[in-house]
Amino acid sequence: RTLFEHISKHTEKGNVMEAFTRQLADAIENKADLLAKEGHALIAPPHFIAMFFTNALLGITRWWFVEKPDMTEDELMTHMYTLVTACMPAMIETKKGGNP
Repeated sequence: RTLFEHISKHTEKGNVMEAFTRQLADAIENKADLLAKEGHALIAPPHFIAMFFTNALLGITRWWFVEKPDMTEDELMTHMYTLVTACMPAMIETKKGGNP
């Protein structure tokens, strides 16, 4: 089952984009909160980081739906995951007692 089908099936009112946005933002904010609790100094508040990444990912998802590039859903998800995991360390300034 695809990510988009999963979200659609688990949304009461069928507003897939709203559910996707909420789930994505919550997941990213939870990760940023965890980093802050581990002693990392974030360059922006967790909610701001979540909104930044969420809107970037939603924008690329919309592009994928509209433009229909020669890219599978798995490739899209891989690229998005790679970008988020590569950029997340840049959101950390320092860790208590050492480098990021």
